[in-house]
This record gives sequence, C-alpha cells and structure tokens, in this order.
Amino acid sequence: MNNTIDVKKYAVNFSRSRANLLAVVGFTIINIFLVLFQADWQFLFSATIPTLLAAFGVLLSYEGLGVIGLVIGAVLALLGTGFYLLFYFLSKKYRVFILIAMVLFAIDTLIFLVFALAVADAGAFIDLAFSGWVMYYLIIGTIAWAKLRNVSAEEVEAAHQSVANEEANTALNEISKVDSDEKEAEEKAVEDNEEKA
Repeated sequence: MNNTIDVKKYAVNFSRSRANLLAVVGFTIINIFLVLFQADWQFLFSATIPTLLAAFGVLLSYEGLGVIGLVIGAVLALLGTGFYLLFYFLSKKYRVFILIAMVLFAIDTLIFLVFALAVADAGAFIDLAFSGWVMYYLIIGTIAWAKLRNVSAEEVEAAHQSVANEEANTALNEISKVDSDEKEAEEKAVEDNEEKA
C-alpha cells in the first residue's frame, strides 16, 4: 500500500485541477456567447483560442456572411472548448489527460500573452493573472498525475473519499459547536432573566 497521506494530498490536488479545468470550460462557453452577441465585457478564467474563434465569427458576419458567419464562429469556438471538456471527462479515468489539457492551456496562454503585450492594456494583464491561476492548478494536477501513476484508481478514489469524509466531519463539528454555543448563550440569557425577576 502507498503512503496514504501522499495519496490523499495528490488525489485532492488532482481533483482541484479538474475542477479548475471545468470552470475554464464553463466561463469560456459564456464568453463565446458574450463575444458573439458583442457584449462589452467578458469573464476572466477562460480560454483565449475559443474566444478568438468566436470573434472570427463576428468578423465573418461583418464581411457579408451575416448570421452564417456567427454560426461558423460559434461552432469553431465550441469545438475548441470541447477539447477542454473532453479532457476533463477523460482525465477521470485516464489521468494523463490533465497533462494534455495543461499543454493545450499553456499554448492558449502564450497566445493570450502575445495579445496582452501587443495591446498593453491593464485589463489584459489581470486576465493573464487568472490564466496563471489556471496554469498553477493544471501544473499541480499534472504533478499529482505523475505521483499517482502507480496507484490504482480505487486507492485514489478511496483517498479522495476519505478526505471528503474528513471535511464533512469537520463541517459537522463546526456546526455542532455553533449550535452548542448558541444553546449555552440562550441558557445563560434565561438564567440572567430569572435572576433579575
């Protein structure tokens, strides 16, 4: 059996990495539609390439294709985002896909960096910081994948479930403590009222 503490740590890191990847997918899909409908703002925490593909669709619509251009942009952008979603689902069974997602997002971040440097807009650098956040979690997910390669999926799941149970117990204990503190305060208030009466 592997060192349970390490398996727990890496299982949690891998899970957090996957959660961040799913957040990127969600915010990217929202941003695609914000671009297609030409909103003045976008969410941070999303992929650049699909958003650029949506912007390409808007450009096509201005060049005479109209709605067809928007549909082309939407389809291309959603296909681009689909890779991240596919890697998210595949990484549950085949953990190596977190590495592939990290490589794709690194390329995406480098493309965004080129645009950020060209535009030199402060907002672009805030967006770049969020890309750094995602990269951090994808990197720790990749490290976790490397550490867990020789660990069975069942053992990783058991470690992850153990952590979830510990967190649930901690939360229940905190709730019980708050309830106990409130009950003590109520009893003290009743005693104080009885003494005054």
